[in-house]
Amino acid sequence: MLEDDLKGGVALIFRRSSKEFLMDREFVFTASMHLRWYNYTDAQKFLELALEHGFLKREGTALTPTFDYRKLTMPPGFRPSPDIVKVKTAPAPAGKPAAKETLFIKLVSEIAKKTGQSTNVVIAGINKKRESLRVDAEVLALLTAKEAGIDVTPYVEEAEKVVRERIAQRIEESRDVKEERDEEE
Repeated sequence: MLEDDLKGGVALIFRRSSKEFLMDREFVFTASMHLRWYNYTDAQKFLELALEHGFLKREGTALTPTFDYRKLTMPPGFRPSPDIVKVKTAPAPAGKPAAKETLFIKLVSEIAKKTGQSTNVVIAGINKKRESLRVDAEVLALLTAKEAGIDVTPYVEEAEKVVRERIAQRIEESRDVKEERDEEE
């Protein structure tokens, strides 16, 4: 059941995005905000489980399925069980680093602690700002943290790095699309 839910979930996320590669943030936002399967934290756990079980692999900063997600058949209305993110994950093997907490999650946790709000309320507030400001989630999390009175100085460099990597990935994806179109012509 766990494996079917993970594989089916990965397939649906990639089908919905219509992309061959996704950034962590895109994957998690699709599972949480677009498909509404999980809250952000549980969607992050879903991503980590899919990586641990070998249904996703990293290629640089991007994620890609390890199977042909387009050919996977699923029942109509498929939705992974909410219980699969409750499964305890095994510790990272010796010599391999444990899954790293994202900057976004760190900031959301800090804001939640400082304000006494739940992480879901904090994320909802960030998403509301995102609708009008149209900037990266990490930037909005920094802004929200600053508004909550948190010193964001320790996070600025990491946020800049995350945003730069995302921009570089988008540029690379655009080049790949352009090259594919040029080859087709």
